Amino acid sequence: MYEQFYRPSRTKIRRDSQGVARDIIHEHHFVSRARSARLAAREYLGKFRDLIGPKAEELGNLNRRVESKPTDAGIEYRFHAEKPQFDATTVAYYQTIFGLPIWEAGLAAHLTQEPFRIIGTQTTRHSNIQIGKPSARAIARLKKLNAETLGKLLGIAGNRDFHAKSLRVLRRRLMVYRYEKSKRVVRPERRKGKTHKNRPSIIPCCGCRRLRVK
Repeated sequence: MYEQFYRPSRTKIRRDSQGVARDIIHEHHFVSRARSARLAAREYLGKFRDLIGPKAEELGNLNRRVESKPTDAGIEYRFHAEKPQFDATTVAYYQTIFGLPIWEAGLAAHLTQEPFRIIGTQTTRHSNIQIGKPSARAIARLKKLNAETLGKLLGIAGNRDFHAKSLRVLRRRLMVYRYEKSKRVVRPERRKGKTHKNRPSIIPCCGCRRLRVK
């Protein structure tokens, strides 16, 4: 991470090693006369998007929620939550593609009230997204996912350390997840005097059937 100072708006920008803005702090707060925090955040993002990173067309659906199934939408930012705390409010947005949220990717604007003043912004967005739209067959397969199949995929079925019959599928939600093979498995901590040769380490992907059991 490194810092830059943008003098015209007296703004401090923290960037990652690839130059993507991650934290934006305004020395002089941006003041909005909007009637709500969400309208103030929308006004602010439109004015400072060049510093933050999103393209103009990616901010066109800030008020929309994410979709339950893939659409033809490109990269966008969609409303996630408005969280007031004392005299401050955070308005958060998902980064989406196909209308689906991208895992742990988005941006958040931090405001104080009366009038609304934007203090700064944080973003975990991905700057280079290349992905193919999932097929109708893959989506249909996910809808058929039941507890028995999930237990097998997670390595629970037939393992005495788990109660497979207690497993339930309460809801399904599609998300876009960046697969990194080296980070797919969470390795168990080893304790002195104990070994866990037969115990699996499992990490599932959101809505993805490909799991790794080690």
